[in-house]
Amino acid sequence: MKKLTLLFALCAITGLFGAEGEAIFKAKCSACHMLTPPAGMMKGPGTPDFKNAMASLKAPPMVKVAQMAKMRYPEKESFVNFVTDYITNPDASKTVCMKKAIKGFGLMPPIGKSMSDAEKKAVAEWMYTLKPSKKMQMMKCGAGKCGGGK
Repeated sequence: MKKLTLLFALCAITGLFGAEGEAIFKAKCSACHMLTPPAGMMKGPGTPDFKNAMASLKAPPMVKVAQMAKMRYPEKESFVNFVTDYITNPDASKTVCMKKAIKGFGLMPPIGKSMSDAEKKAVAEWMYTLKPSKKMQMMKCGAGKCGGGK
């Protein structure tokens, strides 16, 4: 019974951190980062919907950022350490995005400086749980902003 109680407690805590991380994303990150790419981006470069979708972006969609970071930092601890450092001290030399993304969007501001360590960790752990759809995994942002396309 004690093991079952402990298991429920761990699940509840994990769920709270996830909910807290998502709430922090909505409060502090979503002014620039959409969670997922706009629908028009799925239509492919060269289409009017794609160009309009790209124009609506202020920063790469968070799911794509998480996907790129996981490629370089596949282990949760290294991913969380990277994200918490990067949002506090962004630097083009540390970015996991393609150089065209920095050129298209610019370097993000150091928003982590206004966040507690617990908030940074919560949002980083939440980001680690994000999984792009199969269609999104194949998508290139294009237009030079996210690093794909021309």
